[in-house]
Amino acid sequence: MGIATPTPRKSKVLVVDDSAEIRDFLTSYLDFLGFDVVSASDGREGLLKAQESKPDILISDVVMPHISGIELCRQLKGTPATALTPVILITALDDRDSRIHGLEAGADEFLVKPIDPHELQARVRSLLRQTNLQRELAQASRTTTGGTVLKEELTRILVHDMNNFLSGILGNIHMLELWRSKLDEKQLKAVDAAKKSCRELLDLLGDLREMVRLENGGHIVVKHASKLEDLVVETVEQVSRADHLRGKDLQAEPCGGTAPVEMEVKLIRRALAVLIEVAAKTAEDRVVRLAVRPSPERGVVEAVVAFKGLLLPDELTAMAFDATGSVKARESGYVLDRCFSLLFVAVVAHCHRGNVLLQNLGGGDSRFVLTLPLAPPS
Repeated sequence: MGIATPTPRKSKVLVVDDSAEIRDFLTSYLDFLGFDVVSASDGREGLLKAQESKPDILISDVVMPHISGIELCRQLKGTPATALTPVILITALDDRDSRIHGLEAGADEFLVKPIDPHELQARVRSLLRQTNLQRELAQASRTTTGGTVLKEELTRILVHDMNNFLSGILGNIHMLELWRSKLDEKQLKAVDAAKKSCRELLDLLGDLREMVRLENGGHIVVKHASKLEDLVVETVEQVSRADHLRGKDLQAEPCGGTAPVEMEVKLIRRALAVLIEVAAKTAEDRVVRLAVRPSPERGVVEAVVAFKGLLLPDELTAMAFDATGSVKARESGYVLDRCFSLLFVAVVAHCHRGNVLLQNLGGGDSRFVLTLPLAPPS
């Protein structure tokens, strides 16, 4: 157990497994690490104990009597009181279907049998750090100073942990790419899916780093007068070439021409790309419509990203670009993807004296609206 060290905080871990051998191993090892461990022998008992004991993290086998680990995860994530509880599912080495269903149910991490104690320790502590900081951030968000400090710390830890995971993913992808000609269709799809995940992680890390720099004054926004409609067209052309947006129909409506906007093109382009990617992932008909709407009387121009689908209900749309949006969405039973990237968009809009909104239009239609001030007449 070379690297094992006792944890300084008594976090509660709920272990759910119908195998007494695995349950005893997990319980004894986590107890050795200093955690307060509660155990259950099947999914039904695990659900009751999760509701009673409110664990900080839950580790569950997938295949169990009465209630499977996936169904247990789904019920926990769908209940406001336990929606933020991290869930680690234990799967077999080649059980890809369980991982897919687990992700759909809201699982945060996976462990593969036979369980590596070092990997178990790393995943449990990483999830606990992130969850504890999310909760502290939600509590401290009422005070600007407290919220800013915690957000910076949360970002630092997330970037560090993601870099570690990403290094492992990229290393394995590189090895598989060397044997690409010998892989079957199913294996090639798995490689492509892993590459897509890497791209999304890289984008997220970039958004997080840039967001912190913008908020701390480390990035001085250099603005130039540019036309927003031209940038929208360029951004659509750029993101439409991405593999993860293949099959999506991105439509940019023509605009008769507007006055220029004072903006840093790189930042606004990235903000538009985030809105397009989130809309494309949500769009039920795979169609995203973009338009530029000038409003000279208000001195602004709007970039509208419209799609069919409900990202968040009406009462939560104001939280889409909030630092605690993902926390509040989960508490209400919704999963808000790319929450930090959306927060990055809000920061970029603020730096340009603009704003960004999510609007539900009824009939299942939604849209993002990025509003920027027009450049003053020369």
